[in-house]
Amino acid sequence: MLALVFLGLGSSSCLPIPHRHLKRPEITFLVRDHLGHAIPGARLTLFSGIVVGQSIRERVVVPLDSRGLGHIEREREWHWFFLAVPDGEAPWVWAWCVDAPGYRRAAEQLTYQPEDTVRISLSQEARGRPCAPEPRSLYDVNAEGAR
Repeated sequence: MLALVFLGLGSSSCLPIPHRHLKRPEITFLVRDHLGHAIPGARLTLFSGIVVGQSIRERVVVPLDSRGLGHIEREREWHWFFLAVPDGEAPWVWAWCVDAPGYRRAAEQLTYQPEDTVRISLSQEARGRPCAPEPRSLYDVNAEGAR
């Protein structure tokens, strides 16, 4: 009888469990031109979103130093994970876009935390366009690199 009570409770209610997601990975970026020189005025933006739908939840401008290096610290987020909800855990994914006057923009999606420095090489382009200021999804950010 007691087993039936526990079985009924387990199947009819959600058990919330506190859980931490990796909201933003620790990443070091190195932005250079095709000759290996730092690019004055280069701007790098990291976008964060949930893997389902990939809508952008956070936008962070990553400052670059005179050598073209930029670093962002890891950030985790607490949330409630419900056992009775299928696919209740939606991990974060990221995309970055970098642009500079006179250079072709570059962008890429990250679905994991890189183990090493993300090295980005921009090529000169007289009519280089900036990254979209307000992309709607990580798919849009990733598409910036293909244009």
